[in-house]
Amino acid sequence: MKPPSNPTSTYAVTLYFDPDSTTLIRSAISHLAEICGNDYMIQNEVPPHLTLGMFHASDANLEKLENLFRDFSKKAGRTFPVDFSGADSFMDKVIFLSLKKDSPTFTFLKDLNSSLHEMFIPHFEAGDNRNYLPQNWVPHIALAVKLSHSQFEKGFSLFEKSILPQSAKVISLGLARCNPYKEILRISLSTDSLSAEQRHKNMAAIHSSDTKPEKKIRSALFKFGLRFRKNDRRYPGTPDLVFPHYHAVVFINGCFWHGHESCSRFRIPKSNVGFWENKIERNKKRDSENIKKYQDMSWRVCVVWECAISGKKSRQKIKNVTEKICLWLEECESVFLEIRGYD
Repeated sequence: MKPPSNPTSTYAVTLYFDPDSTTLIRSAISHLAEICGNDYMIQNEVPPHLTLGMFHASDANLEKLENLFRDFSKKAGRTFPVDFSGADSFMDKVIFLSLKKDSPTFTFLKDLNSSLHEMFIPHFEAGDNRNYLPQNWVPHIALAVKLSHSQFEKGFSLFEKSILPQSAKVISLGLARCNPYKEILRISLSTDSLSAEQRHKNMAAIHSSDTKPEKKIRSALFKFGLRFRKNDRRYPGTPDLVFPHYHAVVFINGCFWHGHESCSRFRIPKSNVGFWENKIERNKKRDSENIKKYQDMSWRVCVVWECAISGKKSRQKIKNVTEKICLWLEECESVFLEIRGYD
């Protein structure tokens, strides 16, 4: 007798708009449904939204998905405006509201989409629709979907002349199950005075510093009495920790993004394999080039892999890794130290 299968669903991470803009977009959806005779969006009670990404998750992993979503909401952080350029279409099957590509917000949204996939892909497989992957994604708000050829021709020719909202404010982030659409979580974004350009700069630095593994090691080393510089951009590769007194640097690498061979945390996603292989290879090549630069400078390099300090008994692992780094710094002989979880 076969064990029961673990059902898998597709989930979307979405952005929601302010009430006035939502009402206008909902009105446009209803108008379009009347024109083309396709009311799929209305019948399925799909609210006006902008989808950032889609992922597969089993029911057993829903709690993990929700926790990751909560962490991601901190990156989106604050409300921000979006400017629309008008109606557009995709493959004569979808009519959507497009965003102005020359606006700072458009760039910020692209950053947000990339950051979302960097967080989720190591844990969840991307959805079947590859248009949401970073290299393909274009921000848009769906107004009509699953259109037949005749419905599209009838709807788009008339609808593109309709009055559409020119802007909106993103006020919350949502996690929803797809087909049928069911909202699971919604988190409100706080208000702020940052411009889209300032926010774009903040997004660019999101995954470069202050990761959880880095914080754990940094705190432990500080307790050992060591003092250091963190994420100093004056050094090749912006090392996580710099010890000028010892002429040494420490990189704390995520196993997925830095391609940790023979590690269970490093698995190329099944979808869009070529994209991920190229991205990981570029990261590995850059890591090797940075290590060579330090060797040429007569500096020493330590690489701590995420698997060495994560998982079960993480406190003891962090203590062991910290002791290894301290001994390595003091002995001043070996120029390279690599600390892996399976050592």
